[in-house]
Amino acid sequence: MERLVGGLVRGGVYLANLNPSKGTEIGKIRPVLIIQSDSLNSIGHTTVNILPLTIRLKDNTFLRVRVLKK
Repeated sequence: MERLVGGLVRGGVYLANLNPSKGTEIGKIRPVLIIQSDSLNSIGHTTVNILPLTIRLKDNTFLRVRVLKK
């Protein structure tokens, strides 16, 4: 994944290019939720912890979580 630059905020939703993918990882441009702490975001940490989002839930496995809008 390419590094997103500047202004990342925990809880923010951004578009990210998730290519190239490995194994079963999702590999395309899609919205992601930033779950990394703002203290790491503000110092320019070299990685960013994200949660890929989708509007299409294909099944109801226990690994899928519905995120409601505010």
